[in-house]
Amino acid sequence: MKKDLFFCFTPLQVLIAKSIMLSDDYEGGQPECYVFALSDSKRYQHYYQLIEPLCAKAEFVTSLPSFPFYLTWLRKRFASSNYRHIYISSIDSVYVQFVLSWVGFDEVRTFDDGTANILESSKYYRDEPGVGPKLKSLIWSAFGNRYSKHRIINKSSVHYTLYPDFKNLIENLKPVSLNFSGVDSGCEKKKDRVLVFVGTVLKDVIQSTGDQSLLIERIRAYYLDQSKYDAVYLPHPRDEFDYFPEIPKRESTLIAEEVIFEFLNEYEEIELVGFGSSTQFNLMAQPSVRNVVLDSHLLKPRMRQLIQMLAGSGAGHVMLD
Repeated sequence: MKKDLFFCFTPLQVLIAKSIMLSDDYEGGQPECYVFALSDSKRYQHYYQLIEPLCAKAEFVTSLPSFPFYLTWLRKRFASSNYRHIYISSIDSVYVQFVLSWVGFDEVRTFDDGTANILESSKYYRDEPGVGPKLKSLIWSAFGNRYSKHRIINKSSVHYTLYPDFKNLIENLKPVSLNFSGVDSGCEKKKDRVLVFVGTVLKDVIQSTGDQSLLIERIRAYYLDQSKYDAVYLPHPRDEFDYFPEIPKRESTLIAEEVIFEFLNEYEEIELVGFGSSTQFNLMAQPSVRNVVLDSHLLKPRMRQLIQMLAGSGAGHVMLD
């Protein structure tokens, strides 16, 4: 029997892939899985160790040589292979595109890369402008790449999504739920509610660099200082500066979704606050999580689009201006 092949590039993608493998209708047996990690961090290692036992073959990849030398690495592992289904999330990955160009397979199946699949201003909905990206594409084509993100979209027979109620970049949707561990539903709760503020990379979401300190002060004045509940700050993995030293900061090898879920061992309800982050979207269906999105004209239009999408799905909406 031909095996399935999974490619993962983020801890969230690993969790989605794991959920697909453990679903009742998955018939791929023990697949192959490659986790391309941005760093050899404890967080990435933790999620790789979660998925490795489910696979016949798995590899944790922390670095590859630059182009064109990584082609030798890819050919050594994949050339002339034949798979049943190939599961992909990062449809713009040139590694994935080269592998698809060289192997045999029955179907391509895709799954969400966070909110990039449902946000029409994301990189998946637009082509990069300029001569540079086009030149890269031509060079990759000369070395044997026959795929692009558009061809993968058209090739996908099934798309697994965390957000079945939103329009997706890819059709033929199939809902999938994340499998969280570490919560004892029978334990006695000690407190009513905790406010969990999910951080973001502030420099990437504000319209002007000078707006950062103003936004932080507005968050304090119009929201955090008004809260009557215990509060915890979860910094973004790419921006771990402590913007709010007055409240405890939680650090963990787990992704935010699982850290937040663990609070349900202690609290009856979680008030999840953020700027329309993928974490808020991923937990919007959890009955004990109340989503609140913060909004401001200081934020870029892309962020405000996410905020409006989440607010339109029932989240609380707080304007900071």
